[in-house]
Amino acid sequence: MKAVADADYPAEWPAVAVAVKEAAGWRCKHCGASHGPVPDVLTVHHLDGVKSNLEWFNLVPLCVSCHLRVEAAVTVTDGDAGEQLDLFGEPAFPWLAGRLKARRRFLEEQRTAAG
Repeated sequence: MKAVADADYPAEWPAVAVAVKEAAGWRCKHCGASHGPVPDVLTVHHLDGVKSNLEWFNLVPLCVSCHLRVEAAVTVTDGDAGEQLDLFGEPAFPWLAGRLKARRRFLEEQRTAAG
């Protein structure tokens, strides 16, 4: 995992990260490990790589081991995290649904603006 400056995260990030972990029962969504000492410390992965994107569908709780494996396996560019669908399976489906909803909203706004 690359180091990320605190400035990349919004002020509400700590509370959101705790809420994501609590919603997952403090377990890794990839391997099921319970939160504990390294390597089982629970982190939160941003599927699109954008630290300011705190949408529920963009956040997946992962233990440090799984987080490092995902970060090493996937390069996220321009918010495209499609490769991660194969790595995450079910936990990525809410992300995909959220992306599709955002895309529909964007297209609707474009149509409305075009008149």
